[in-house]
Amino acid sequence: MSEPRYDWSAIERDYITGELSLPQIALKWGPSQCAVKLHSKAGRWYEKREAWRAENHARALERIGEECQDAIVAAETEQKKAVTELIEEIRATIAEVKATRAQGRKNLQSRASTLAQLSSALSNAVKTDRLLSNAATEIVGEPTYVRVMRACGIRYEGDDEQQGLEALEPQGAA
Repeated sequence: MSEPRYDWSAIERDYITGELSLPQIALKWGPSQCAVKLHSKAGRWYEKREAWRAENHARALERIGEECQDAIVAAETEQKKAVTELIEEIRATIAEVKATRAQGRKNLQSRASTLAQLSSALSNAVKTDRLLSNAATEIVGEPTYVRVMRACGIRYEGDDEQQGLEALEPQGAA
């Protein structure tokens, strides 16, 4: 019988570019382990495998380096974009706060002015009421503010103005 023919160049390429050991190559392709070892030694497969791995390792590192560089550039671009967006958002927020604060100051100044006017008007009303009360007390016998309080349902206790103002309480509350 004739000896089976093996594709030794394919077997060699499989060993050099793969991860299989010589015994595993023999099992995969069919020749005896002894035949595979003889061809390997004669063809210097081990040295070729080491050279191929070193070359591929260098190419892989170069490719990885390029991919990393691209990833770094992309990440830096994204980071710059995100930082720019955050800065713009912060600027917009600051402008909004300044506008709100300025509007708040205007509102506060307007409210303060209104309060001052109301306070002045109340002070004048109290002075006028006291003058009228003194005059009415002489005529009617009861101060105007006491009559107004009673008309509003507020009970006045005591005849003394000082004591009366401190003793105010709504009628019906006991």
